[in-house]
Amino acid sequence: MPAPNPIRSAGTLLHARPDGRSWDATAPNGWPLIAHLPGKSTPPFSCSEGDRVILEFTAYDFSMARIAGPAPTQGSI
Repeated sequence: MPAPNPIRSAGTLLHARPDGRSWDATAPNGWPLIAHLPGKSTPPFSCSEGDRVILEFTAYDFSMARIAGPAPTQGSI
């Protein structure tokens, strides 16, 4: 069950981890973290190295995050 009020931020995926569902990623401030895809089924979007994504953190652990979806592009705002 997702946290009731997750902290959301953009991040960049670096490379996939061996389990195939999680990624090494960086937060906008350069902090390294592990980002995982939601759920156990096929994700609704595809991820590849270098993609910018929206990350959801809990208030307790900033070393892991859930990938909430692709980040909007710079020109779409």
